[in-house]
Amino acid sequence: MFHLIPVPRDRFKTLTVDKRQSIREFVSRKKCVFKTGRGFYQLTKPELIQGNKEIVLVDKISGDTFTGSAVRKMLGLPRKMDKKSIQRVDVRIAPQYFDIYYVFVQSTSYNRILMPNTKLLYEVDGWDK
Repeated sequence: MFHLIPVPRDRFKTLTVDKRQSIREFVSRKKCVFKTGRGFYQLTKPELIQGNKEIVLVDKISGDTFTGSAVRKMLGLPRKMDKKSIQRVDVRIAPQYFDIYYVFVQSTSYNRILMPNTKLLYEVDGWDK
């Protein structure tokens, strides 16, 4: 059994993506202040996940949100590495394996393209990690 760490409900604002656009454009259109690393895009296709990215799971029924090393372990990812780690490992994961949770991946880019009909978790001001 995995010990999932709950995320406080007020950490993220959940936004629905209405059209294909960059994360910076989308966040700005939603009248939020864009800051790199605060957006978590919904994983919708198999993708290579960098070792330094934070991963967030959202329960499809309850909406409860989780993060931490147990989430990474559940997905077969190594523990989170810092950006300077020589041992950084990137792992490919696919969303269809997770019937219970939506998977969200931290974007550390300002030009990440978001897809329509997906969600973006955006870390709101005032949250201290």
